[in-house]
Amino acid sequence: MTFSQFFAERMGRQPYEYQTQLAEAPIQDLALHVPTGAGKTAAVILAWLWHLTRGDGPRRLVYLLPMRALVEQTYSVAKRLAGTQASVYRMLGGEAEEGWESFPEHPAIIIGTMDLLLSRMLNRGFAMSRYRWPIPFALLNNDCLIACDEVQLMGNGLATTAQLAAWRAQYQTIFPVSTWWLSATLDPKWLSTPDHQVALDILRLNQADKDKGLQQRFTGYKAISSLNGANLSDAAYEQHEAGSLTLAMVNTVERAQKVFGELSKKAKSSGVEVLLAHSRFREAERTALFAKLGTPISAAGRIVVATQVLEAGVDLSAKLLVTEIAPWASLVQRFGRCNREGTTDGAKIVVLDLSEKDFPPYDCAGIEDSRQKLRELGSNAALAEIERVGLPDVPPPTHVIRRKDLFELFDTTPDLAGADLDISRFIRDQDDADVQVFWRVLPKSASSDYPDPSGQGTPSRRELCSVQIGKFREFLRDRAKGGVRAAWRWNSLDKVWEPLRESEAVPGQVYLLNGTAGGYTATLGWDAKSKVAVTEIEKSSEPPESYERENSSVWLKIQEHTDHVVADAESLAVTLGLAAADREALHLAARWHDRGKSHFVFQRALRAQDESGDWGKSPGGMQRYQRAHFRHELASALAILHSSCSIAAERKDLVAYLAAAHHGKVRGSIRSLPGEKTGRFRLARGVQDGDELPEVNLGGDVVAPSVVLSMELMELGQNENGDPGWAARVLGLLDEFGPFRLAYLEALLCVADRRASQREASNGHS
Repeated sequence: MTFSQFFAERMGRQPYEYQTQLAEAPIQDLALHVPTGAGKTAAVILAWLWHLTRGDGPRRLVYLLPMRALVEQTYSVAKRLAGTQASVYRMLGGEAEEGWESFPEHPAIIIGTMDLLLSRMLNRGFAMSRYRWPIPFALLNNDCLIACDEVQLMGNGLATTAQLAAWRAQYQTIFPVSTWWLSATLDPKWLSTPDHQVALDILRLNQADKDKGLQQRFTGYKAISSLNGANLSDAAYEQHEAGSLTLAMVNTVERAQKVFGELSKKAKSSGVEVLLAHSRFREAERTALFAKLGTPISAAGRIVVATQVLEAGVDLSAKLLVTEIAPWASLVQRFGRCNREGTTDGAKIVVLDLSEKDFPPYDCAGIEDSRQKLRELGSNAALAEIERVGLPDVPPPTHVIRRKDLFELFDTTPDLAGADLDISRFIRDQDDADVQVFWRVLPKSASSDYPDPSGQGTPSRRELCSVQIGKFREFLRDRAKGGVRAAWRWNSLDKVWEPLRESEAVPGQVYLLNGTAGGYTATLGWDAKSKVAVTEIEKSSEPPESYERENSSVWLKIQEHTDHVVADAESLAVTLGLAAADREALHLAARWHDRGKSHFVFQRALRAQDESGDWGKSPGGMQRYQRAHFRHELASALAILHSSCSIAAERKDLVAYLAAAHHGKVRGSIRSLPGEKTGRFRLARGVQDGDELPEVNLGGDVVAPSVVLSMELMELGQNENGDPGWAARVLGLLDEFGPFRLAYLEALLCVADRRASQREASNGHS
C-alpha cells in the first residue's frame, strides 16, 4: 500500500505533498516548518503508522507539546487515526496513565507536555514516584520517534531536546531514536546547542500545496489593527458580533481572571456566553470547559477569555480575536485562531499594546520585535502576509543541560541532604516552572490544632492542578502569616506526609493541600486569594510508594517467581530482537535478581512458613523489616559479585547492576540512609558486613551456594585486592554501555519482574 492510499484510507482525502514527502523519507532527525492548520499532527502520526506497517519504524511515537491544553486534542486525533494499530496514552500527571511502560514491545503513541516528558527523559519524572523514574528514562530514550510540536513555545526545553538528540547519537541506544521538530515559525538556528551542531534537513510547505489544497487557508483575509491604552474587556465586548465566537487572549492568568469577571458582568443581560480557559485548572474542571468549547454557539454568541493555553493546536476559529501584544511567535499562533479556514467574511484581529510594567512574563525585546513586525505586516494578517514578514527573534536559552548533568542524573539517589539535581531550569524558564497540587479535606489532629494528613493516598490525575512555583510559594507564605498549615510533601523513607515550608517547595513535585486553606475555585481555577474551602474529587486510597514497599500477595518460592521472571524476560528479548550479548545479560540478571530474598531480614518480614529461607512472596503483605530500609536487591548484587557465583567474571558487574536496580531503589551509589545505625560493621540499605545468605534454588538448574556478604563496595576507590567499589563499577558500565543502553536493559528486567508479579497475583499462585 502506498502512503497516499494509506493516508486516504484514514483521512478520507489525498495527502498534501509535504505530508507524502515526510512519510516517504527515512525516519531521521529533521525540522518540519509548515503553517498552523496545515495538518502537522496528522502528517506526523500517519507517517509513523505507515512506517510501522512496513516494519521500519520505531515502536513508540512520543508527541511532546509545550502546554497541557494541546494534549487532549492531539490525543483525540491520535486515537482516531491509530485505530487498533497502536495504543494511545495521555501523560498528564499522576500514576494511572503510565501503563505503557509495561509493554515496551507494543506500538504506542505517548502524548504529553514537555514538563512531564522531558523530565522523564532526564530521569527525574515530574509527578511520579522517584523509584519509577528509570523505566520511562530508558523507554523514552530508546526505540522512539519524538515529535516536538510548537517548538517556538518551548523555551529552555527546546535546547534540551537538541542536547538529548546529540547524546543519543554519541552514546548510542539499543534501538534508534529520531526527533522531529515542528512549528509554523521555525528557525534552524534555534536547534544549535553546544553538542548539537548538525545541519538538519528542513521540510517546508511547497508551492503546490499553497496553490492547491491550502490556498484558501493561506490567503484568507484577516483585517488587523492596533489599539493603545484600551481596556481589553471593552474592546472584546463592543466589537463582538452576535452568533459568532470571539477570543480574548491575555498574557497572564491573573489578568485573564480579571477580564473574565468584567466580561461576565457586561454579558449578564445580553445572553453572551463567557468562558475562561487557562492552564491552572484541575483536569476535572478543564475537561468540562473544553467540552463546552466544542458545543454549538448560541444566537448571542460566545466570548472565550484565554491565556497561552489556546495559543497553539486547539481547533478553534474565531471571527474576532482581541489579544494583548506578545512576542511574535505567540502572536502568529494566536492569529491562527482567527478565520482558521480562511472562509469567514469580516474576520478581524485587534492587538492591544501594553505599557512596560505589563510586559511580564515577556521581555522588552520580544515586545519591540512584535511592534516592528506588526508595522511591516500592515492591515492583513493572512498566513501569506505573515510569512512575508519573516521569523521571530527568539531569545537564547537561559540554561542548557550539559554532559556532566546527564551522567549525574543517571543516579537517582538523593544527595546527602536528601535533595535532587533541579532539572526544571532545563525544561522551562525558571519563572514558568510549575508544581502540581491536590486538595483533601483533612481531619483535625488528635494531638495538635493542625490538620492530620496521615492516611491520604496518591492523587488521581483528575485531582491535580498545575501552579507556577513563584505563585505557590507566595500562597504558602500568605497562609503561614495567618497561622495556617496549608501544604505537605510525601517522605517515602519514613512513609509520612511532612509539613511543607515555603523554602522547601521545588518545581516538578506534587504537594498535598488542606482543602480548608483555599486557593482554588471551580470558576476561576487556581486563585491564591480565595479562602473558600476546596471540594475534593475522586479521592484515592492507594498509598504513595515508599522505599520499603514490597508487592506480595501469594505464597511463592524464590525459584517459582524467578522462573516466571526469566520466562517474561526471554519473551521480551526475543520479541524485541535483542542482540545475543544483551539477551544473555538480561537472562542472568532475571535468574539472580531475587537471590537476596533468602536474607533472614526478608524471610522474617515475609512471615515465612518454614525456616528454609527460600520463600519469595507471601499473601497479606509483609511485616516491618527489623532493619530500616532493607533492600533484598542489594544482597542479590553482593552475592553475584562474590567469588563463589558461577557467572563469568566479565559479566558480573552488569548482571549485579541490573539485579540491584530492578526496583529503582539501589542504583549508582550505596550508602547508609537516615535511620540506619551503624556500629563496628558497615551497614547500608539494611545489609551488613558478615550477613550470610543460605544456599537457595534459583530454578533453571541454578543453585546459589551460601555466601557471607561483604560491604566493601560501599568504600570509594579500590580495596586491598585492587577490586573497585560499587560507584566505580557503575561508572565503568556507563563508559562501556552509555546511559541509554544500560538503562534500557535495566528497564526490561523491571518490566519482566512487574509482569510476572501481576500475573501471579491475578492467577492466585500458591
